[in-house]
Amino acid sequence: MNSRPAVVLVAPCAFHLGWIGATRRLFHVARAVEELGLQVVLVAGRTTNSSIQRPIDEAFPGRVFRTGHNGDYPPLIGESGFLQRAWRATWKLQGPSVYWSKLSWGWGTALDVGGLLSSFASLQLDIALVWGVSAGYLDGAVGAERLAKSLSVPWIFELHDPPRRAGLGPDQQQVLNKFSGLLENTNRIVVTAKSYAEYLGAEFGVSAEKLETIHLTYERLGTSVGGADDIFRLVYAGSLDGGRSLRNLLLALSQAMRTNPQMKDSLHIELAGSGPGFAELEALAKTLGVREQITFHGLLAGGELTGLLERASAVVVQENKSPLQVPGKVFESLALEKPVLGLMWPDCEAAALLMKAGVGLIHSVEDVKGIECTLNKLWESWRNGREIVRPDTAYINSFSTRQLPYKVRRVFDGLISVPCAMPAESSAKG
Repeated sequence: MNSRPAVVLVAPCAFHLGWIGATRRLFHVARAVEELGLQVVLVAGRTTNSSIQRPIDEAFPGRVFRTGHNGDYPPLIGESGFLQRAWRATWKLQGPSVYWSKLSWGWGTALDVGGLLSSFASLQLDIALVWGVSAGYLDGAVGAERLAKSLSVPWIFELHDPPRRAGLGPDQQQVLNKFSGLLENTNRIVVTAKSYAEYLGAEFGVSAEKLETIHLTYERLGTSVGGADDIFRLVYAGSLDGGRSLRNLLLALSQAMRTNPQMKDSLHIELAGSGPGFAELEALAKTLGVREQITFHGLLAGGELTGLLERASAVVVQENKSPLQVPGKVFESLALEKPVLGLMWPDCEAAALLMKAGVGLIHSVEDVKGIECTLNKLWESWRNGREIVRPDTAYINSFSTRQLPYKVRRVFDGLISVPCAMPAESSAKG
């Protein structure tokens, strides 16, 4: 048997969209587990895009077990999207309870636990704990619970987002009941926002002792404000879909440039990402006469995106639709230690984090006049060589991946023994 105990991460949709925030989160947690002296094993659904997923599987800091399914579908359906949609239609015919149970946790119900146990045994893995990840659905938690029960080990329930139909969108009783049972049965619950931890305590009666908030984390260090040229660069990197828009940012920009025409030659907005909102912005930019001040990059690879953010004079971050989430871009932006124009409700958790970090300039999305004033202040301070924000480096560092092993160790306390001793934890908490 391998000398080091192992932790199994269960994430059905691992890496299916490439190097997104959920992928980075899995890598960060896996590396933190390894730093604690434990092995890491990942159980994920069937590969749906080998060109995207296989290279990430190979880069993952542990063994990856891909199952033969990606939902509760008959084997003959295979990977055909058309056939899967047709099969889901049969679920709908059986009513919302059947439909949502199949959609939300069908993968976990269909998981071949016996086959996995045989694979673990053949590799002489000593499984000490199972960590199930759910992002919108409950399949990761259901699979983790079944696996942990068969192994007679504790399991952890990590929630990236509120589950659909149990906090996200209209509630459905079958999903609420399943969610409540998972919250009760798990040994510990990890969430990525304190506001969600408070919600689970108030709405589901989860004790504070059972909850642990581990915000998302960043890897790179911050860089100084300003670029090497004579352009003030305001950068947005992310999606523009699901109603998310930067329309009011462009309206504010056009008004600011009418008030101060000098801005036209030295203020530039750079946009990277995908979604229908970008086409809307390009059309609006032409109408407003600011198209020359905007660059549309489309989707950028990791290295290109990092370079764009490091060249930024300031960055733009939007709040997620749910107030119980903190966008991953908040933490990537903290790492830069540059001004962050936060388009979000001033009383949300993301805004509070940015303000406490000393980098947040917060406005609601509808506050066009306020955004215009902040654009003027940012540009004037850049032109005069003044810093408009004062980053709290100690607080920002608390969200670094270097602090993550300490946070994961807190989750493990009382559940499993951690082989590796750690130095004293940073005093700044995130």
